[in-house]
Amino acid sequence: MRITSKTNKLMGNGHLHLASQIPFVEGERLLLRTHSMEDWQTCCEIWGNAEVARFTGGKTQNSEEVWRRLLLFQGAWVSLGYGYWLIEEKESAKIIGAVGFCDFKRNGLSDIHGEAELGYALHPESWGKGYATEACELALDWFIQHHSSKNIVCIISSPNHASINVANKLGFTHRRSCTYNGEASEIFERVHCEE
Repeated sequence: MRITSKTNKLMGNGHLHLASQIPFVEGERLLLRTHSMEDWQTCCEIWGNAEVARFTGGKTQNSEEVWRRLLLFQGAWVSLGYGYWLIEEKESAKIIGAVGFCDFKRNGLSDIHGEAELGYALHPESWGKGYATEACELALDWFIQHHSSKNIVCIISSPNHASINVANKLGFTHRRSCTYNGEASEIFERVHCEE
């Protein structure tokens, strides 16, 4: 894994570009990089895909909702010191998904408030290639280096066996079952604080 920083750039409107504060994490096949406003249309294709939506909230997102998501993902870096990256396939330079961490303060799940929640979404064309595991490993390696005392959780829809397998491969253990937004879900955790 290689972590790099880009030099400060100004956006066309004169504002400091957030990319200067968000690390780039490079793996063998993938690059984790910041979202930019230019990525909005590609993100609409990912978050508007019915197969992606099946396990990420149950409904496709329209362009306005994707715009809000993009702003949320960038804002998390400022507010929390961590957030979401875009996943770029290095060989093709194609954006294939997103991965990262947030504290979403989810309704009805106050026991995970304050813990970093790992999440990811991949375009279905990239499923079955090991990209989810690789992207999550890169994100986790970065997170542990910079936030070693924080616990990490993930919430997975109960029927999403592929993501449950990814969580198990990454060393997460089952904390409990729950219902989130009317859907049966599982909370997994990975504890890093040394006591």
